[in-house]
Amino acid sequence: MLLKYHYQLRLFVFTFFKIFRCDFLPDSSRMFLKRAKLLIFPIHVGFGTFCVLWHFFHIKDFTDLMDVCFTCVFFFISYQSLIVYFGFMIFNKPKFIELFEYFDFLVTEDNSIIYDLRKKYLLENLKLTVYFSKAFLISLTSMGFIVVLYNLYNSNFISPMIFTIPGISSSHLLFRPINIIYQIIFYFTIVECAIISDVVVLITISYVQGDFLAIIEFISHLDEDIDDKNQSKSILKILHETHKGLQQSIRLLTQIYWHFYFHKLFTITLYFGGILILVQSLSEKLPLAIMVTSAMIVQLFILCFFGQILKNSSEQLSEALYLTKWYDMPIKDQKNLLILMINLQKIVKIETFAFGDISIYTFVQISKAAFSYATIIYTFVK
Repeated sequence: MLLKYHYQLRLFVFTFFKIFRCDFLPDSSRMFLKRAKLLIFPIHVGFGTFCVLWHFFHIKDFTDLMDVCFTCVFFFISYQSLIVYFGFMIFNKPKFIELFEYFDFLVTEDNSIIYDLRKKYLLENLKLTVYFSKAFLISLTSMGFIVVLYNLYNSNFISPMIFTIPGISSSHLLFRPINIIYQIIFYFTIVECAIISDVVVLITISYVQGDFLAIIEFISHLDEDIDDKNQSKSILKILHETHKGLQQSIRLLTQIYWHFYFHKLFTITLYFGGILILVQSLSEKLPLAIMVTSAMIVQLFILCFFGQILKNSSEQLSEALYLTKWYDMPIKDQKNLLILMINLQKIVKIETFAFGDISIYTFVQISKAAFSYATIIYTFVK
């Protein structure tokens, strides 16, 4: 079962890369054609973003909060999808490959003493991750369909994303079908890119947390075999080697997510605030605004919650090692344990520029900031 869940999650992540990088298109021996495939997604999103900005600068009535706020939201989600594309699929793809090679090792290596513990915790984590990821994707995608249908209905079945493509006359025969088809494709492209990237974060941290929990339980064996000098030495050696592999995966995680989290949280703060303006307007669009706000709260909470999980697991590992009966160990083992404890003193956490350590506290602060900005802007507009 562990391998089943692992391969499901692995396939999901690399299919995500394959689709958005357009690797499903026929390969070519010519280098410029290979690179041209990588430009398809950013050109597509770039054109859509241009249309959104064009519409924004041609809005005649800025008191129409529905139009203004959703236009801003679409712009920020477009920006976020480009950050995900370049941050995940272009610059950091080799790091993801290296990271999943380590995860492959975790679930297939069966010669170590710690394997049974890894299997136990990874199975629990990956099973929950598979089910939660499906629920998260289905629920947020369903909300996306509702937003598209709502905008389509209110625009007299012309523009699912409110804007219209510049340069096409409203009297042209293809005006309606081109706008509907392109905007639906554009909408789900940027929304799914943003949502799936959150699931990728969830998946990678689930593996790391499972490894953390296995090591924490393994440390308890130090107390059980404290009188056996050879066993104590052996356990410390395995603990050191296991933690060394975990450190490598954490290093990759923090490198990948440092920039990613900044842009994610920055854009979420902005479009979260934009939607809260609609909520405060108490108009007939309130149900839609509340639904979209709920989706954004869930997205923000997941990013911060898994940052908190990683931090808590690191603290538990350091504490578990400290609480062992180290004073009953041979002097040489005490010295080795001390070196290991020094390495564990630095708590593992995801950090990013401006937001600091990612935790539940970050979620609360961003929510407060978004609500404050929304209140100020709404008061100014009214």
